[in-house]
Amino acid sequence: KGDEERGNFEKALDTYTEAHKDATGKLKTYLDFLISRTLAKQALDDESKIDDAIKKVEAYLKANADHVGHYEAQSFLGQLYGTKGDYAKAQTAFEGLGKAPWKDYQIAAKVAVGRMQLKQNNIDGATKTFGEAASGNAETDAEKARRAEAQVGQAACLVKQAKHDEALKLIDEVIKATSTDEAATMAFAYVLQGDCYQAQNKAKDAALAYLHVPVLFPKEKAAHAEALYHLAKISGTIGQPDRAAEARDQLLEDFPKSEWAKKLQAETGAAAPAPAADAEKAKEKE
Repeated sequence: KGDEERGNFEKALDTYTEAHKDATGKLKTYLDFLISRTLAKQALDDESKIDDAIKKVEAYLKANADHVGHYEAQSFLGQLYGTKGDYAKAQTAFEGLGKAPWKDYQIAAKVAVGRMQLKQNNIDGATKTFGEAASGNAETDAEKARRAEAQVGQAACLVKQAKHDEALKLIDEVIKATSTDEAATMAFAYVLQGDCYQAQNKAKDAALAYLHVPVLFPKEKAAHAEALYHLAKISGTIGQPDRAAEARDQLLEDFPKSEWAKKLQAETGAAAPAPAADAEKAKEKE
């Protein structure tokens, strides 16, 4: 589990698979869940693995409708189909998540649907869905965390509508009220904050907002890659060319398959930095 949480997916899969060989009963079922979850996480980083991950998650769900990991697996299945672009099947998976008996899972299902609508540029639909998810009382810590995710979704819709002052006000409320333990929510809140400041031609404020992500939430890969892209683009404009180069190199080296690395390469023609050993050889040759 430690390797899985640190993003060492291959190592985690090797350990889970080895343990699975001798496991029986409930432990074997739990390992089926852990393996499918890890494959899903891996596939969300590397889209070439999505189809295999979907097969594994669906097999787990079919065989274990009442297992403790069922609803979490439903969430990952929806994310996988959404990343693949099969929104109908993603919708079905998230509807399954929404049938959970716990309110925080029900809110999470709406947040997931809202993100999918936003990805399809259905701003009105996403605004409505995020609004429903953010409404009502949030009593437990888990419910409050999911509500914060919904509010970040609302802010993303406001950014899409160029309502940057409203978005900044909402983002500020989320940042003040949300624990830094909710790393994904906080990371994307800072990315959106940077987007707003960029739109208002406040490059220094934007850079500071984006910088929160690699400094405070480096494990949040999607937000981290997006923040590095923007830092690579704007840091040079505020007299920080070294930071721009550092952000560019880190993005291309650590997240080469991300949409943000591909976008930066398409826009600038930037190439991934040479491995340390190759760089040293080049230096010696010079």
